[in-house]
Amino acid sequence: MLTVAREDNAVGIAVGASLTGRYPVVLMENAGLGMSLSAIASLVVPYRIPMLFVVNVRVVAGEALGESAILRRLTVPLLVGLGMETFELDLDGPFDEQVNLMVEGVQDRRRPAALLIADSVGAEK
Repeated sequence: MLTVAREDNAVGIAVGASLTGRYPVVLMENAGLGMSLSAIASLVVPYRIPMLFVVNVRVVAGEALGESAILRRLTVPLLVGLGMETFELDLDGPFDEQVNLMVEGVQDRRRPAALLIADSVGAEK
């Protein structure tokens, strides 16, 4: 595991790892998706670099405006617009099985995919 300060740099490092035959996983908040959009759109998607993005989507209770609300609304359409297969984590299902299915899909289809995880902040569960 490698911790990288910027999401776009993490994408670049993950691309390098993928080119050596590994199947990297990039963890980020959905705000970081915007930061790494250029690297994803110009490198990962067109060259079908197999990697899994695990994206934490912040859901803030009562927030109608603000950065996290805007980014939350744009996350799925942005990924779909890039042509990236996107899945939402089922919180009632087994986490490890869902992640393993995503990883297997990336490896079998040799394409990038994104697993979205909702992070409820201040919301009742």
